[in-house]
Amino acid sequence: MAAVAIVVTAYFLLRPDKSGASESNETVVGAVLPLSGPAATIGGLIKRGLELGVADANAAHPQSPIRLIIEDSKSNPKDGLTAYRKLVDSDKAPVVIVAFSNVANAVAPAAEQDKVLMIGSTVTMPGLTAGKQYTVRFFTSAHQLAGTMAAYAGTKFKRAAVIYANDEYGKNSYKIFSDVFVKAGGQVTGSDEFVPSNTDFKNSVARLLEAKPECLYVPGYGPAQIAIFQDARALNPQLILMGDIPMTNPPIYRALGDLANGVIVPGMPLDAGIVENEKAKKFNSEYLAKYAEPPSGTVTINYDSIMVLADGIAKGHSTASALREYLRGTTIYDGVSGPIKIGSDGEITITPRAMRIFAGKILDDVR
Repeated sequence: MAAVAIVVTAYFLLRPDKSGASESNETVVGAVLPLSGPAATIGGLIKRGLELGVADANAAHPQSPIRLIIEDSKSNPKDGLTAYRKLVDSDKAPVVIVAFSNVANAVAPAAEQDKVLMIGSTVTMPGLTAGKQYTVRFFTSAHQLAGTMAAYAGTKFKRAAVIYANDEYGKNSYKIFSDVFVKAGGQVTGSDEFVPSNTDFKNSVARLLEAKPECLYVPGYGPAQIAIFQDARALNPQLILMGDIPMTNPPIYRALGDLANGVIVPGMPLDAGIVENEKAKKFNSEYLAKYAEPPSGTVTINYDSIMVLADGIAKGHSTASALREYLRGTTIYDGVSGPIKIGSDGEITITPRAMRIFAGKILDDVR
């Protein structure tokens, strides 16, 4: 399947430009997203967040527009690296947003060598920015996500099982959950890994349930994630199921229907319709009207990443090194996702909290 290139500018999304900005004023921002493969649903939401961000950023800063070029990683590192090379070598992008831990892990060394700013989006693996000058994570990490789930489980349960995606994201989430849960006095009764594109897990889930865990934590994505929840519900309707951030996306949890009721997830404020500032209020209202579903953290964090970049570019920081310094020097950004802390090490802090899915919505009523 040929790489998909999508060029997004405010001129097409909003109205004809009247600012006088020329093509030479544009800053090219590349994005490597999983538009096909098992993570395509999440990739589509990342794309939506980035495109909405570009539209609003270019309206706010018409003299320094962003041109977003998106390439398909096909949900795998090899194609992701090929997509990155095209964006840097052909499109001359000084900044490339890369989604998913396994792809970002493959691209980061190349970005360091090329001195291209790589922004990890929907990348949870620990250590992404360690020892790197040109890498920034603009997403919550596995420590924050799996750690939140484990901390919650540690207050409610003594026995937990885990089944996780067999990649950097899943393996790191499993390790962090296990470490935190055991430290809280819990026992991990069993674990298994899965291929995100697979759909039959009856035997795997049945083996895990033989040890009688009180809850099952599933850090994963793709068709496998849905199948695991379905199989777990069929085998033990009373079992407490716990998802990770992929399960906070409406197209995913709504695909489960009533089977999603009671699933615990690491949510962001807007996941549950909680508006924390005027930016979020406006964004939430317009998003609900347009898409008839709440904006998930996957959408809002990617939207915020573009808005932060646009602010830096508008202030004259248009090169990779200048944007790197600008981002790492932005200690707090008040975005639609809520307050985002950006560290000098390129890591950001967004604190999720345990929430509950019920009747096709995420509710902030978990205690």
